[in-house]
Amino acid sequence: MTTLGEVFDWGDPEPSDVLVVESLAWVDITGYGAELCDVKDAYAHDPELTALSFGKTATNGWKFWLNDKNYIGWDELVRRFRPVQVTMLDGAS
Repeated sequence: MTTLGEVFDWGDPEPSDVLVVESLAWVDITGYGAELCDVKDAYAHDPELTALSFGKTATNGWKFWLNDKNYIGWDELVRRFRPVQVTMLDGAS
């Protein structure tokens, strides 16, 4: 069973009970897209920043906004935006 705040990286299997993860390496800069950085350091300098977030879809893909709505598989998500941290769990699992 996955826990809130658990971190996943490249090669980790997709958890079945997770609804939302956010990148610990990418922030969403409103109006400018995403930027690679140390997220905790970025928050310290600009509390308006938000982590690049990914929500699980009904078809078991992952949706995120990066200049437009995008869909991605788990393997690609953790390869490109790792590490990711669990921010919402599926209470039904």
